[in-house]
Amino acid sequence: SDPFLPSKYQTDFEFKFGEGGVKEYDYDNAVGLYEAFKSAEIPEIVIYDEKFLAGFSLTVGYKYFIARMGLEKKTRLENTLFFGSGTRRSIAQSTIGRLYKWVCLTVDPNGKDPYELTKFAFENPATLRMVYYTFIDNEHVSLALFRAVKEWQEKTREPRKEEAVTKEK
Repeated sequence: SDPFLPSKYQTDFEFKFGEGGVKEYDYDNAVGLYEAFKSAEIPEIVIYDEKFLAGFSLTVGYKYFIARMGLEKKTRLENTLFFGSGTRRSIAQSTIGRLYKWVCLTVDPNGKDPYELTKFAFENPATLRMVYYTFIDNEHVSLALFRAVKEWQEKTREPRKEEAVTKEK
């Protein structure tokens, strides 16, 4: 079929960029993307479809894709845009799929701030990778894990020098 057919799922989402680079806006872009897909009522089965992600990356997400992933290696292009490593792994490598999935794993619709754990995860990328790359797909398990890690970090973390100075004043 014609690969240039427009998708029936449209969003008015635009990725944020700034002086500090693309990574600085990952949290804002992830939450915005999640909300845009949700408000457009795009089913997850469509969002995780390789053709949808590739099409979204080549249209709405093109500038973000280029800025975030670059094109310095042919294998990177094949794996992240054309799903060269198989569907499941490629969604993890897809810049768009990854942002969306990270919010899915951390959003708590019942919390006072539904994105509290999302923000924590983006501020602690090692924790996010630990959950994401261990294939924990159940949101109840991932939310419990993120809550536990956040609570543990809050209880055990020593204040940084700046925080200690502020508390002394």
